Amino acid sequence: TVCSRLELATPDSDPDLGNNRICNTFEVSPNPDRSSDMTISKSLSGSLARGELARYVLQVSNLGDDAYVGSLSVLDNLPEGVQFVQHEAASPDLWRCQAPSSSQVRCDYLGDDVIAVGALPDLILQVRVSDSAPDELRNCAELLLDSLGAASDPEPSNNQACLSRRLSDPEPEGVDVSVQQALVGDLQVG
Repeated sequence: TVCSRLELATPDSDPDLGNNRICNTFEVSPNPDRSSDMTISKSLSGSLARGELARYVLQVSNLGDDAYVGSLSVLDNLPEGVQFVQHEAASPDLWRCQAPSSSQVRCDYLGDDVIAVGALPDLILQVRVSDSAPDELRNCAELLLDSLGAASDPEPSNNQACLSRRLSDPEPEGVDVSVQQALVGDLQVG
C-alpha cells in the first residue's frame, strides 16, 4: 500500500486548513510476468586438509528478470571438525557474519534491500579444519529470504548449495629435498 500525499501551503488567512491536504491510497501489485530468482552456489578455493585453513566461496545471484526486494541472509551449516574463522568479501561492508553456534555461520547482507539481476560480490568463509575432522566433509549453505510484499521465490530448489570433499594431506613443512643418482661411464664387475 502506498499513500501519495499532496499538501497545499496557503497564507495565514485560510479559515479551514483541514481541507488543504489529500492522501490517495492504492495497492501496488508485483508484475506476475516478472520475478526475481535468488540462488546460491558454493565452491572451494584451495584444498581441505586437517590442521589447515580453508576457504569456501559462496556466490549469491539473482537469476530472475526482476529485482529482488527484501532482506537476505546466508546460513552455512559447517560440517563436524570445521570451525569458522572469519569472512572475506570483495566489499566487506556488504556482509556481517557471526557464528551463533559452533556448527553454523550466519551472514546478513547489508547492502540495499533491492537486489538487481546479476551476482553479488563473492562471500568467502575462512574456516579451520581440525585434526580430528572426518575423512569426508559435506558443507551446505542456504539462503534465508524475507521478501517485502513481492511474490515468493519461484525456484526455491536453488536456494541451497552443498559441497562434498575428501580431505587431502597437508602440505609438508620444511624443505623438500630429493636426490637423484646417475651412473657416469661403464659398470664393471670385479
